[in-house]
Amino acid sequence: MTIIDKTAIREIVQESFAETKSNNFGAIGHPEEKIWARVDCGFAAGDDPLYPYYKKEIGDFFWTPAEAYKKFYPDAQAADKDLTVLSIVFASDDRTRELQRGQKKAPNFRWLYARNCFEKVEGELCGHIIERLAKAGIRAVAPDMSPQWGWRQSERFGLSCNWSHRHSAYIAGLGTWGLCDGMITRLGKAVRFTTLILETKLPADPRPYKDYHYWCLFYRTGKCDSCIKACPAGAIGKEGHNKDLCWEYIQDFKRSYIDSNALNADGPFGCGLCQGNVPCQTGVPKGLDDYDGQ
Repeated sequence: MTIIDKTAIREIVQESFAETKSNNFGAIGHPEEKIWARVDCGFAAGDDPLYPYYKKEIGDFFWTPAEAYKKFYPDAQAADKDLTVLSIVFASDDRTRELQRGQKKAPNFRWLYARNCFEKVEGELCGHIIERLAKAGIRAVAPDMSPQWGWRQSERFGLSCNWSHRHSAYIAGLGTWGLCDGMITRLGKAVRFTTLILETKLPADPRPYKDYHYWCLFYRTGKCDSCIKACPAGAIGKEGHNKDLCWEYIQDFKRSYIDSNALNADGPFGCGLCQGNVPCQTGVPKGLDDYDGQ
């Protein structure tokens, strides 16, 4: 197998991102504008102990890296220790973020379109990366492109799925959760994620935080309630995020957009106001990115 390091893979990610033709607002009249302005990535060990921990906490349906990998290569001999998880974060463009900050009841249309077509952009990017890695002798898979990927009901956490991009992003050092369940990264909270599992062993990136909520002002200081105020569904409180109320609200406002030719009625819809007028929208709040690893 060809030896390839993390620097080379980061370059592959950026080159593939630049070649992702579906990453534009052409369907709503702005083909010159990117939906996702930039990407970043992080690396996690396939045998990081957090993966079996999540499986235990979330449910038996939750995949470890090896279980996800074998959905594509069932005869593969690779165990978790032989795999590397590549987590990728997409940052929303500045104009969409600006418009989202001013919304009160529902997302601006650019935001809605970006969420609705994300899987298309994600799939194209992952395809480019997988192809480039294959040329370097490394097999890679995207877990949520498996026909067996899907939503499940966790006894403890409610609606969940058998692979979580955000959990992998946390493990790979990219971000921590906020009060609203959104993930705060150095590119902000107006982001989305994807994951690739690589059949190669690379050093994991350090996690530059102490715990799951380290970059959230509410959990660190108790003084921020921005996402509580931003939520039109009343689905966020000091106790956290009510998934059921959130889901019901999204289904309600979704009906207003079903007839839009630019949107896929069967595709995902999201509100995202908790990623709008909040101090973590564009980055880690000032003073919280202070962990020295000790």
